[in-house]
Amino acid sequence: MKFGEKIRTLREEQGFSQEELAHRTELSPLVISTFEDGSALPKTGGTYTRLAQALDTSVRYLMEDDPEDRP
Repeated sequence: MKFGEKIRTLREEQGFSQEELAHRTELSPLVISTFEDGSALPKTGGTYTRLAQALDTSVRYLMEDDPEDRP
């Protein structure tokens, strides 16, 4: 699974809208949308960390294309 698919799946599993995830991560809804549609990736490790914390997962899971298990 690719990064954008992971973000969307985790967000939907937790019942967050893109706007709510944006608020929780202090990113814009447009940035969340571009991550989910695969047209952009985070430019800093801090963004991965904020997303991982908001989505209750690990940075490693978000950064790797096909980990065996989701922590």
